[in-house]
Amino acid sequence: MNHLESFHVEEDIKQSLPMEKQLIQFWKRYHLLSFWALISYVSACILVLLLTQHSEVEEFALIDDVEEYLRRVIQRGEMFHCGMPVRCQAGQFSFSLSSGERQDIKPTMCYNGSYQVFLSREMGRGLNLLLIDDKLKIPRHERLFDLYGEGDENFLRYLKNVQTGHIIFIVTFDDASYRMSDETKHYLKDHFGSREIINLNYRGSWVFVGQKGGRHAKEFEAVAQRADEGSWADSVSIKGCLSFPLVDSYLHTNILSDLENVSPVKNTNSAMCGMKLPCSGNETAVKIVSASLENTALLPVSFCVNGKEKFANIGGRGLNFLVYDLDWGSVIRSQSFDTYVSEAESDRLVEFLREVNERQLLIGAVSDDASRWLSVHAKDILERFGAIKIHDLTFKGMWVFVGMKGIQGSSPFEEMNLASNVNDKSKAKVALNACIPDKIEGFRVLHPSEVRRREFCKKYPSYVDLCSGADLKALQRCMDSLLEIPGLNRDNVYVVLEGHFEEPSDLVKLYGFRVKEQPSFPSYHENLRRALELSLTFQKDKPYVIVLEPYLEVSPDFLRYFSQTLHLLEQDRSLLTVSAWNENGFIHSSGAAQIFYRTQNFPGFGWVLSRPLMDEIRDTKYECCQEPTWRGWFQGEFLKGREIIVPDLSRVRRSLPTGFTMETPFLRRYLKDRISSINSNLEPTETYKLTYHEYETEIKSLIASSRLLNTTVLHQCLQDGTRLATSLSLGSSAIYSVYFHQSSAIDDSVVRKLASCFGLSNEEEVPFRNWHESVVRFTRYKSQFILVGSYSKFFLNKPINTVIVT
Repeated sequence: MNHLESFHVEEDIKQSLPMEKQLIQFWKRYHLLSFWALISYVSACILVLLLTQHSEVEEFALIDDVEEYLRRVIQRGEMFHCGMPVRCQAGQFSFSLSSGERQDIKPTMCYNGSYQVFLSREMGRGLNLLLIDDKLKIPRHERLFDLYGEGDENFLRYLKNVQTGHIIFIVTFDDASYRMSDETKHYLKDHFGSREIINLNYRGSWVFVGQKGGRHAKEFEAVAQRADEGSWADSVSIKGCLSFPLVDSYLHTNILSDLENVSPVKNTNSAMCGMKLPCSGNETAVKIVSASLENTALLPVSFCVNGKEKFANIGGRGLNFLVYDLDWGSVIRSQSFDTYVSEAESDRLVEFLREVNERQLLIGAVSDDASRWLSVHAKDILERFGAIKIHDLTFKGMWVFVGMKGIQGSSPFEEMNLASNVNDKSKAKVALNACIPDKIEGFRVLHPSEVRRREFCKKYPSYVDLCSGADLKALQRCMDSLLEIPGLNRDNVYVVLEGHFEEPSDLVKLYGFRVKEQPSFPSYHENLRRALELSLTFQKDKPYVIVLEPYLEVSPDFLRYFSQTLHLLEQDRSLLTVSAWNENGFIHSSGAAQIFYRTQNFPGFGWVLSRPLMDEIRDTKYECCQEPTWRGWFQGEFLKGREIIVPDLSRVRRSLPTGFTMETPFLRRYLKDRISSINSNLEPTETYKLTYHEYETEIKSLIASSRLLNTTVLHQCLQDGTRLATSLSLGSSAIYSVYFHQSSAIDDSVVRKLASCFGLSNEEEVPFRNWHESVVRFTRYKSQFILVGSYSKFFLNKPINTVIVT
């Protein structure tokens, strides 16, 4: 069973040993799951490590010569990145694959900066395969399958035995298709996500990165066919940055080469990009001119960076960006995003920005118009680079910008003109020419919307709720509900207010609660994160903080619920936190006060924050928490397999915020028909069933005693999405099970249809909720329901002749 353990590394390694031998002994002793943690020992002496019993990692043997592999990686340091011109982001691993050429040039394979991943054998004819453990994030072993001289039975058997989640690298040499069957090709397609394997022919070339059971957002492969019967196909290659799961990775297809895409300007003055004096050694010369009018024709944007002024993929309508890497001293990416024509371009921009790291300059300009479909989310992401004025961009407005990820406040290198007349040349362009330091220091400014609000309130002070800086009615309802909790200690209740306003502060004091104030920030999640940081300073002897987000009211048994579940966080390290909100807590799908669930999705709203959890949030530099909580915090690798406890019957209820925001349509649907507890005497009596092993036993027991729901009642709703009638005839207090098909462990296509049938939470723009090992549980009019996916371990417990919903 996995558990967390912290300790001083010095106490576990003999200090007299050389560094390499210390690390190798440490590896052998503890079977580290995180290779990054091992490498980080070089600069840190205290680590928190995820340990596992040796028996849990014996499905495949580790690479034959672990010492040799570690020695090569340690000696390599951080100077090589599998041929990548830039570093991968923290938590990502560089990779590069190239197939062989003819029969004389062997293929190459690189992972995490090492080309020596095949330690026990040379690459040979056929398929050369490397298996990557998705939890340890290290190579487990390498295999060679000669599919020219032998059949593919062993290869297919091997693929079927690969654990779900593991990643495979494949490169071909000479020929790998002659004896590869259609069954094997379809298995690679269906279970590892290959799109090109069906196109691999005799003496063709193929490279591939795939994850067992994964759903890939990009094509991590390349294939080539031979030109004629007497030849071989040309070599193909891919490189990129690997994340776990693979869907979060990206290929190195849009990274630019200075030689291919950037041309130097000719004279010395231009080499300084128009600066009268040269920039210092730790500065970058930048000149940006947005689009300008000349004889009614709109000229494209122009960039100059350290004397180079021609860049690929630049000049189109909308937003144009360069990424300048300070360590490489060159522009490494460039792209335009036509946010005039499509909101999808905003989504593409967000993905582009997520790949920019803290050692890179983001250089941008508008051409023609970029405001029409530029989303609020994209603006919020740009704000993290110091772009504040972008929030006020209007139709045909011009904007230029240089910033860096992680700037606190506003970048000093942001200029904008708002066009009142598109034929006015002075309003049709804006320029910036400066020496940009390697570390841009931001300055604090009021968000534009806050400036407008204050100006409005100076003229019209009678709008009390608006001008006090808070929705006081919602705040009052929340505090009223807190007073309904038996035995509440008011000294332990803190209300964090945004900004300094007397009215809400006096209101809180009237209730006898404590008041803390913080500056106002433009986004919901930023205000919440700052409040979380502040909350841990209140009573430093308290290990936990129960967080109530805005617009919440609590049930009378709110504290009783947490008093019965908090101890589980100490008892079971497979738990991350406890929440009082059920994603499926609707009138027709919840109501059992004594039932609780484990889920892989964090629902937010009313939940427990521990000090170690806050440390983890900080360690990600808040990348875990860049959205409102209801859109998903703590996803993917952050969870480390941990889960969240939630009740069947919610212990909080949330009201819709006043006014209209981009989140209003979503929240209207999401909050409709919700119920919560109204009884102060409810006693959670089955919390002992929530530790990992007890919960697994409970699910097996429920399935064993369940009745199969007659799938004919589901037929109509599966066809047209119509919700099942509330009058559906069910036995009183019965348990029903439904089994559904999955094409992978994360496939939610069928269960989403079932969710629509039963009226569960099923918003397309957020991940599917309340999963536990591909199982969804809920109650419906005193009956329990269990939806079991085919990739769940519990699927094996289904009765004979069960009808599978597809």
